[in-house]
Amino acid sequence: EAEKANRAKSLFLAQANHELRQPIHAIGLLTSCLREEETKPENIEILDNVDSALDSLANLFKSLLGITALDQGTISVRPSTFPIADLLAQTLRQYQEQATQNECSIALVHSGLWVQTDRALLASIVQNLLSNAIKYAPGRKILMGVRRTGPTLSIHVLDQGSGVALEKQDEIFQEFVRVENLHTKHIEGMGLGLSIVSRTAKLLGLHIEFLSELGRGTHVSVRNITHISAPKIQEMVIANSAIENTNLPTVAILDDNTHVARSTHTLLSKWGYDVVQLDASNLASTTTSFSMLITDLQLNGSEDGILVAQKLAEMKNQDIPTLIISGALDEEAEKIAKNNGFWFLHKPVHSAELRSVLLTMAAANLR
Repeated sequence: EAEKANRAKSLFLAQANHELRQPIHAIGLLTSCLREEETKPENIEILDNVDSALDSLANLFKSLLGITALDQGTISVRPSTFPIADLLAQTLRQYQEQATQNECSIALVHSGLWVQTDRALLASIVQNLLSNAIKYAPGRKILMGVRRTGPTLSIHVLDQGSGVALEKQDEIFQEFVRVENLHTKHIEGMGLGLSIVSRTAKLLGLHIEFLSELGRGTHVSVRNITHISAPKIQEMVIANSAIENTNLPTVAILDDNTHVARSTHTLLSKWGYDVVQLDASNLASTTTSFSMLITDLQLNGSEDGILVAQKLAEMKNQDIPTLIISGALDEEAEKIAKNNGFWFLHKPVHSAELRSVLLTMAAANLR
């Protein structure tokens, strides 16, 4: 009976994963559309509140699914080689808006070091740590950087927040445990962030060190990350400014969710793109010209967005810069997409992240 209940829970969460990501993703795009319009200050405040509530929902949802995946043992480690500066800079971009809203200033110490580990899993650890620092150190300074020790390096996140009492520090890595005081009791959360950090680090063979002093701040470090020499030939970094708004390409959208398709279309149009809508069930009759493609991973319940993108490339007899946006946690699909040279993002996607990826795709296509 326990095994049957566990299977039922897994099936429910797998379905909820996809179904809940869709509306969160669509609402985020729609609020970004509204921000592109001239609006009254009081409406901007309403949008800020909507975005804040949406971010809280997305974070709670992400934590719940993360801990479920760890419980089920469905997360596999896929090591790769990459510059640590890219991961830290991407994390900073993702949380800069949250930091601004919380009146935090984040200093990022640049590093030219390269590492070998699972990039996505390490990113989830750093994201949790930076998000915590922003939440628990409002109006304060945060420092993020890297330190090398022999063949390994460590990532450090320091804040000047309220800190955690010594006798409570062992508890905070347990699931659903939140240490509350007068300064933190208003902060939303399920108490899963540091549990996910600890368990993900263990999966990667890393060590988490937590140092904190009540009233003075917290210093968390991720240790034992394998350091490697930088490749002799490094790919050019494509600046977003390489594309001017006057030269934006035509983008085709494939998504069977009407709300997502419309909000994506509207937002891209406001950014200056020409946008066309495609029908996955009628690709053979597609005559519209386009230069880039954004497609959902799961189309009409059975169609595979990756296969559809490959089919379109064959029909046009040329490579099409493609972004796969997935509402499912499918590591194998992500691997296949990237092996085909496609970009891959998980819903919900923040508008700033979407815009950055599209500009980089367009710049790469011009080289």
